[in-house]
Amino acid sequence: MKHRIDRRKLGRKTQARIALLRTLARQLVEHGQLETTLPKAKELKRFAERLVSYAKAGDLHHIRLLERHLGDRELVKKMTDEISPRFEGVKGGYVTLLKSGFRRGDGAPTAVVRWSK
Repeated sequence: MKHRIDRRKLGRKTQARIALLRTLARQLVEHGQLETTLPKAKELKRFAERLVSYAKAGDLHHIRLLERHLGDRELVKKMTDEISPRFEGVKGGYVTLLKSGFRRGDGAPTAVVRWSK
């Protein structure tokens, strides 16, 4: 039985999985949307919504957490100045997943990840 199994491993070791999620989050902040496989998109949604919550808090501790996860001060500034004000009165659901079919090469299900507002 799979008790208390909370996250997907995505076929990677821990450090590679963390690096993958950080890279996907950077791309989402920079471009506003991206297309990836469905399991990666579901994990990215959890990760990105936590980042928006950090940006909404706005204190020094949460800004430093954003810098740790995004690794770029310009992206942190974009999160705090452009993205988080859109979700001022919203308590969750900042990221939307739209299933977009199957990848041609291997038939993997794909999804588009974007900000909901």
